[in-house]
Amino acid sequence: MTDANQGQLIALSALSSRQLALRAQKQSLPAFTELVTRYEHRLFNFVLRRVNCDADAEDIVQEAFLRAWQSIDRYDPTWEFSTWLYTIARRLAANQYAASRRLALQADATTNTASAQSADPAEIVARNEQHGNLWPIAQRILTDDQRTALWLRYGECMAVQDIANVLGKTRVAVRVILFRARKALAKDMNSTLATHEPVQALPEPVPEPKLPTARVVGGLR
Repeated sequence: MTDANQGQLIALSALSSRQLALRAQKQSLPAFTELVTRYEHRLFNFVLRRVNCDADAEDIVQEAFLRAWQSIDRYDPTWEFSTWLYTIARRLAANQYAASRRLALQADATTNTASAQSADPAEIVARNEQHGNLWPIAQRILTDDQRTALWLRYGECMAVQDIANVLGKTRVAVRVILFRARKALAKDMNSTLATHEPVQALPEPVPEPKLPTARVVGGLR
């Protein structure tokens, strides 16, 4: 790497996400590549809690970045770039989840095999509960909006207003959604855990997985 290239990387890393997005609007691929590096792991964690497996999450993350690059001219700098990006990813994940649900319902209607029973979400949740992981429980008992708001708030430390922008709701509505989500989790945990201890807080998010940056960035060329 030349001194000039290294200096450019340092300069880009010092910019805010909004500034990088504005450069990307001028067709700066290096600026958008910096955005990919900055958000890919966090976005993967967010999407993973809305789909069935790592592979689906990786595909959606790549698609989200590709769509963001293709429509970067539509980005409104009055929004946080992360809010805009998460909105794209949420819509893609919602579509994928809906398709998976339809396939699952069709499978349940045509088979009662032992393999299907072994994949019962309740059994998976029960195993995860033993490790104190609330996120699988959230996947089972909360609504789509509740899961999204909860992860953005506690997994991403996103402000209520930014969550409202992602969900397309008011700040008051988001606060109500968060309150009901926490209440539902506490009720479920208090009734199922062997210790019957009240749930005080959500656990820390799982460590960020390693994703192939080159795969995402390569798709932009």
